[in-house]
Amino acid sequence: MSLPGASDTAISHHYDVPAEFYLPWLGESCGYWCPIWAPTDGYADLELAQSRKTDWYRHQLRLAEGMSVLDVGCGWGGPMAQLSAAGVRPVGLTLSPVQRKFISMRHPELSVRLEHWMEHPSDAQYDALLNLEAIEHFTRADDSHADRAEIYSHYFEKSAGWLGPAGRFGLQTFCFEDVGRRDVVDDRGPMATLLRDEIFPESSPAHLSELVVAWEPFFRVISFSTEPDQYVRTINLWLARLLSHRDELEHAHGVELVTRYRRYLAAVAMLFRRRRWTLYRIVLERRPHKKS
Repeated sequence: MSLPGASDTAISHHYDVPAEFYLPWLGESCGYWCPIWAPTDGYADLELAQSRKTDWYRHQLRLAEGMSVLDVGCGWGGPMAQLSAAGVRPVGLTLSPVQRKFISMRHPELSVRLEHWMEHPSDAQYDALLNLEAIEHFTRADDSHADRAEIYSHYFEKSAGWLGPAGRFGLQTFCFEDVGRRDVVDDRGPMATLLRDEIFPESSPAHLSELVVAWEPFFRVISFSTEPDQYVRTINLWLARLLSHRDELEHAHGVELVTRYRRYLAAVAMLFRRRRWTLYRIVLERRPHKKS
């Protein structure tokens, strides 16, 4: 049986672009997630904002020196490296060989597994879990409502099994804002084609309601916020940095790739600005009476 969500090939289409392409506009930690901005932050404070986000989750998850955390969809490893520097023992999961190689070369002390979350051992135990904008790859646009519900439910059930009683789970995700609508993905317009076929094939954001129903039997909510404007600010900055490095990136990686990402960032900023998508930062705590 094939694994749910985006395939290895689809993940490679997006994330196996060389890190040297991402670094000039994502920053030195290559953080491909929305950070936490302070009102006084400026153009040059992207790394500070990304570090602030990781620290926020570390405190919310009550991670102390010697404790362990599973980072599902660990990206280019920035949060893992920061947590490790604080004495936490992170384990990362990714489907991208390029990301795994990048992390291993920069931070050989970190444990990164090239593994789908469904194949991670059910008996593995962690003090906390982290999922930063990875759950968007767990289902596909053409999955039925029943299939999506089953995948999300299985993920949260398995997550509960990785945690002890009262273990915490940091979830950051962008979701569809319009209840019951998926026309950004389902139609054949230029934006749908760009996002579904050119940028994130075989991936689909969730509706918040789908996630709530799936986690409710296993987790209670500790913290919940919605911050689309933080993502508008982030993406606008990424786009400005991409354009400022446009000539060198086009020379190194080709005009087509730079053009594709320029269009993608502009489109996604519009989706957040118009509230078609929104960003959620959620902290969950495992219900003590539930076992996987």
